[in-house]
Amino acid sequence: MDLDPDHSSARGDQEALRRLLLSTVEKAGLPGPPPELSLPLRPAAVEAARLAGREHPLAPERAAELARRLGEAAAALPPEAATGPVEWPVELVDPDELPHLRRAVARSTELPPTAALGRWRPADRAVFASAVRLLDAVWPRMLGELRATVAQVALLDGAAVDGHADTTVPGAVLIGRHLLSSTPAGLPASVGLAEALVYEGTRSRCAAAAARGPFPAAEGDGACHRAVGLARCVLLYERLLGAGPAAEPAMEERYGRLRAELGSAAGGGRLLARIDRLTA
Repeated sequence: MDLDPDHSSARGDQEALRRLLLSTVEKAGLPGPPPELSLPLRPAAVEAARLAGREHPLAPERAAELARRLGEAAAALPPEAATGPVEWPVELVDPDELPHLRRAVARSTELPPTAALGRWRPADRAVFASAVRLLDAVWPRMLGELRATVAQVALLDGAAVDGHADTTVPGAVLIGRHLLSSTPAGLPASVGLAEALVYEGTRSRCAAAAARGPFPAAEGDGACHRAVGLARCVLLYERLLGAGPAAEPAMEERYGRLRAELGSAAGGGRLLARIDRLTA
């Protein structure tokens, strides 16, 4: 996967994942979702197909349960579910709608025990819209890839919770609620949230790309996903700093910290060298 985001190749990953999902469901003997499944794929449908592939052969009761989940996840998305701004009408989903993400939070070894799914408030949606507009202005290719890859964005409550992307449910991004507020250093909420969307969206894209391999075993390389996510965040701040002086000291400080994190990450030095060549 390249550092430069790309809608076309991201869409290709989704097409490959769709074909793999349909094949896995067929092999498991489940009634499959329609071949014309909309993209990006809904994360709950990917989860149900993954479980069917891993647990094959399925007991009758389990087959019925996964078939029910798959049918619900593959059902037509109601228009009111696309609650994001016009630039990215993604699903901004609440806990009652997210049994698959509750399971993702419960099995995560990355998240602290305090992490829990939260509800979107009107003020949260306003910050999300401003972050999306910021991405559209400074890095439209990144927003294009997010539109092709991410179907749902959810909020996480709890101390020290930044975000999460689960390889079992690619296409879902979880964002810590505290990122919807400006930082004490003066980094605007729209900038911090845009960074989180780039980072977690990239990790979700990596998970979808990894699924081109054997479906039940495609877990991806977490260290690689982290390094690519950090590299893209560095590129985001280079664009932000080049776009104008607003909140420049806070953005300069965050940019420096991200470069340091990337430099210490596995494979990060190589990615930093590529970034410096690209921006020289």
